[in-house]
Amino acid sequence: MRIDYSVTKKTQFSNYSQVFWVLSIIPIFFLFSVFALEGGEFGIRLAIAVSLLTILLQVLPLYLLHMNYYDINKFDKLVCDFESRSISFYHGNDEINFKTDEIISVRYFMSFAKKNNTGGSLCWDNYNFCDIRLPDNKHVIITSLLVPNIDSLLEKMNVDKEKITQIPDVYSSVNKIALDENFMK
Repeated sequence: MRIDYSVTKKTQFSNYSQVFWVLSIIPIFFLFSVFALEGGEFGIRLAIAVSLLTILLQVLPLYLLHMNYYDINKFDKLVCDFESRSISFYHGNDEINFKTDEIISVRYFMSFAKKNNTGGSLCWDNYNFCDIRLPDNKHVIITSLLVPNIDSLLEKMNVDKEKITQIPDVYSSVNKIALDENFMK
């Protein structure tokens, strides 16, 4: 069995739907603040300030992450053949082909919420990625924006679990990966 993963606007922005809970809270908070404080000027200013802060801290970073990733990786493709346990990764004009037996290590970065299987409170808590190290210092970065369920992919490809290190620290690495145009070195 073979599965092809590619970056499309549909797959890219299906993850972006997480933002809608934030956008739905803003008008509710605005109405609550205005009515709770009897429509006073302070209530309106507080509601506007919290709404803008929410957009700046939740919506804007996630939107920028997705847009940067899409611009850099819109032609990426990952082809997995489960029977032969082979993977082909295409990024720009580069192509890396390998079998899962060749994998030296997998560093799997995720949020604390994802690692603990709890619902996160931040828009990007479901974002995760893995850095697959191969011989000759080559590596491939696979993100949840390309492959929505990386856990399942690693399991289906029978990657040795001892080679996988889960790292609950996606935030410090997101910008480096999202903006790095040289994924394959």
